[in-house]
Amino acid sequence: MQDMISIAIKLHLGSIFLIFAVIVWGLMVLKSDKSFDVLSRQYEAVSLYHRALLATLFFTGLVVMAVAKFDVSVMAYVMLVVMLHMIATSIKENSIYKKTHLKNPSSQAVFKKYALKKYTLDLIMIVVLSAVTYAVSL
Repeated sequence: MQDMISIAIKLHLGSIFLIFAVIVWGLMVLKSDKSFDVLSRQYEAVSLYHRALLATLFFTGLVVMAVAKFDVSVMAYVMLVVMLHMIATSIKENSIYKKTHLKNPSSQAVFKKYALKKYTLDLIMIVVLSAVTYAVSL
């Protein structure tokens, strides 16, 4: 049983590091001065990986909670709330992206502004939550 918990925690931590890297990649893509057509193709790749890693992070978190028989600390519930927030903002980001037109600079600006805000907030939440979780576990 302890081996299962250890493996589930390692998978969860790996997912956290990967989503951190994808968020940084997304911020770099969004801050670049490329045409929206090029940015759009790169953003679609980033968002695909981002969504896949969100699902992986959510699943591994649930596995860790299930292996621990849902006898978890308050931090686990805070992590769950943060994860649900990230999923909800990703859904909103996708809907804004679908409304963005290649020839309409104002809709492109609205999308870029929201996406930058979302990725920055996700990055901050992951860093703060990871730091607090690490500090609590010491």
